[in-house]
Amino acid sequence: MPFLAAKFARKIELSKAAYFGWLHLTYVKPLQDMGIKVLLTVLGDWQNIGVTSMNDTQADQFATILAYAVQKYGLDGIGFDNEYDGSPTTVSGSWGNIITKLRAKMPADKLITVFQWGNYGSSQINATAGAKIDYVYANFGYSTYIGVAGVTKDRFAPLSLNLGSYNSPTA
Repeated sequence: MPFLAAKFARKIELSKAAYFGWLHLTYVKPLQDMGIKVLLTVLGDWQNIGVTSMNDTQADQFATILAYAVQKYGLDGIGFDNEYDGSPTTVSGSWGNIITKLRAKMPADKLITVFQWGNYGSSQINATAGAKIDYVYANFGYSTYIGVAGVTKDRFAPLSLNLGSYNSPTA
């Protein structure tokens, strides 16, 4: 099944319902009609708060917002990419807590994915939370190392490409 993770790095104004209806009909639905999964990918973007720095209340609120966005805009799930978190502090288990809360708030057919940038280790995503992730994909390039506890080989993609860095159609 084709898979697409769409990154929306700009701020979204939820009061623009008409715009999002147009966005869904113009971009999301045509891709879904072709069998492509469309996810909202969450990127820290150097905002000094990220998935590794939320307390329990923040994690619950964040998971609620993400689940709402998936439902409201007809998306197929949420992707996490923590490359540019920028958080000055971390809260042990924060990311796993968000994943666990998000899985409980979304229907079972909605996806949760993680871009494996580095080794997260069980201090952030323990095996229980890792088992709730649908897919993890390797840092750009090829790697068979699964750095997220609880993720099995059948839910791990060892190859990912940064399409923005390839300029040859044969690459």
